[in-house]
Amino acid sequence: MSTSYLRDRLVVARELLTESGSVFVQIGDYNVHLVRCLLDEILGSENFIVSFIVKKKGSTTPTDPVNDYLLWACKSRKSLKTRLIYERRKMPGDGSKFTILVLPNGIRHSISGPLEEDIENLCKAGGRFARVDWPLVSQDPSERSRHFYWEGEQYPCATGRHWTYDPDVQMKRLAMANRLNLETKRVAGIVLWDDWPYEVRSNLWDDTGAQQGLIYVVQTPTKVIERCMLMSTDPGDVVLDPTCGSGTIAYVAEEWGRRWITIDTSRVALTLARTRLMSAKYPLLPAGRLTLGRGQGNGTVR
Repeated sequence: MSTSYLRDRLVVARELLTESGSVFVQIGDYNVHLVRCLLDEILGSENFIVSFIVKKKGSTTPTDPVNDYLLWACKSRKSLKTRLIYERRKMPGDGSKFTILVLPNGIRHSISGPLEEDIENLCKAGGRFARVDWPLVSQDPSERSRHFYWEGEQYPCATGRHWTYDPDVQMKRLAMANRLNLETKRVAGIVLWDDWPYEVRSNLWDDTGAQQGLIYVVQTPTKVIERCMLMSTDPGDVVLDPTCGSGTIAYVAEEWGRRWITIDTSRVALTLARTRLMSAKYPLLPAGRLTLGRGQGNGTVR
């Protein structure tokens, strides 16, 4: 890879970017350090965001990397536009505090003893992973330090603490919803694993793999482009691709309602991209994708 080739494009990108704009560069293990130095030089080290590890193929030998790096930098970190992307959480793993399976009839089973096959059968019977020791007290005493009463029983608050929730209203609602563990010395909350079955996607993307049905020698999977676009843009924003290739960025931008500009010096690449875009069929709404609330930005389940 020619560093002067990339330097020229990054300098132009810096001038074209809005204050909230981002730059993504995908590169292999051999040149990642050179690209990082270029980004720091042109955009400033303070404007580097994060490196994503993107799996591109299966393992062959220990000396053959299975991943690329996706470097994310911006024009101004203070003004950066970011959007959270959520993924469905996997089953609780080792070290998880969700160590109980709660059946529909309320019976609880610890998952520390049963075999994996028994746990699977309990899940098929409607069992839900739960944590039954969720803390319900906060530091320092207050007016919520009074006793909690339920079904004729008295449950005192811990010394020097107060209930996180009002003991006369909210705690009783939790009890009616079977979300209180009253079998221990201290009252604790019961939280189910699937209460919120999503988590923010990290910078380790091990579910991408290679693009199927390649039409160009170098073609980034659409899943990778989608995530970059959803993390850093809104519908109607402009996306620039200075190396068109097969037109994947333009294809994804069209699908997600972004405007796009794509450039290439190869007539072959431009012809392939033009054909791909002109013959593309897009669903009314990309299947299996949901936009959630606003905070730091839109949250997208992908």
